[in-house]
Amino acid sequence: MVVKSNEKSRSVERPGPFVKGILDGIETGVILLDRGEKIIFANKASEEILGKKGDLLLGKRLLSLLSQGNESLGGKGGDGTIFFQKGKENTPLKLSIFPYHDYLGRERGKVASLQDMTHVYKMHGEIVKMDRLAYLGEFSSTLAHEIRNPLAGIKTTAQALNEELGNDDPRKEYLDRIIKEIDRLNDLLRTFFSFAKPKHLNLAPCQIQDLIKEVKGLLAKEAENRGIKIKEIYGNGLPPIPLDFNQMQQVFMNLFLNALQSMSAGGKLTVEIKRRNLPRGWIQVKVKDTGVGIKPEHLPKIFDPFFTTKSKGLGLGLSITHKIVEGHGGKIEVESSQGNGSTFILDLPVKIDDGSQA
Repeated sequence: MVVKSNEKSRSVERPGPFVKGILDGIETGVILLDRGEKIIFANKASEEILGKKGDLLLGKRLLSLLSQGNESLGGKGGDGTIFFQKGKENTPLKLSIFPYHDYLGRERGKVASLQDMTHVYKMHGEIVKMDRLAYLGEFSSTLAHEIRNPLAGIKTTAQALNEELGNDDPRKEYLDRIIKEIDRLNDLLRTFFSFAKPKHLNLAPCQIQDLIKEVKGLLAKEAENRGIKIKEIYGNGLPPIPLDFNQMQQVFMNLFLNALQSMSAGGKLTVEIKRRNLPRGWIQVKVKDTGVGIKPEHLPKIFDPFFTTKSKGLGLGLSITHKIVEGHGGKIEVESSQGNGSTFILDLPVKIDDGSQA
């Protein structure tokens, strides 16, 4: 920061080219104000956050710019930190203003930092979500274990009674129903265990094309009955990557079944696989359907446990899918709009046996 040599002005001057280059490279907005609190410099990040070019900001009062169409979320005017919510986008902003003094302790102006807090708030939300999921996983595991033991006793007793009754005894029908419902509850408990305590990954080199073809074969009949065509698109030079075949098969079974169920009147399911960021990088898999799509308000919750829009089911399928993909060091996202279908995007790291990426 350069200060004028004329002591009478006692004001901050615009930074020189070298300092300006440094400030323009900072992601946080940096704004210099004179003693009248008017803007004399704003770096590129400030321009992007405020939505105005630097020459349109010069000479304006910063607080007046932020107060127009924005809502103060706390703090006081002047020096210190103020939180704003930016206009229609509801972008959270953090503004900190501090006086700048020269070596004699005289105030020359003020320095303001302006930060878009969207990413920070999102990360905080993810941390809170992870804490809740961890607690929920432990609770689910304990609950499932406590329920499973008495169920085993009930089933054993029902089976013993069933064997004592004659084949023509009408009461056998009731016992058969009891045993069937116990088996259904045990299936639900196994799903709980899959979510609460995922199995250890048994990694081995796999061609992901083989995995997709395996799942396609298992669901081919259902797709045909629903009038749905499954299309596969494979990029060139797809290497084998270490996967737990069974767990990753569960991932694609969940995604394919969700896609098929979203296309009640027929449609097309497209699976596209390609490499990204060669020579190092990722295998990307896109699972795209032409179904009803996902409501915008449901998108942030799509991977949450027990969230479902179906009349049946626990809403754990996509949560388990998310856990398995993350366990492989990958990530999964979804893009969707109502009436235009959904696309699930998986990125899986390309690795070799020594742990480095190929």
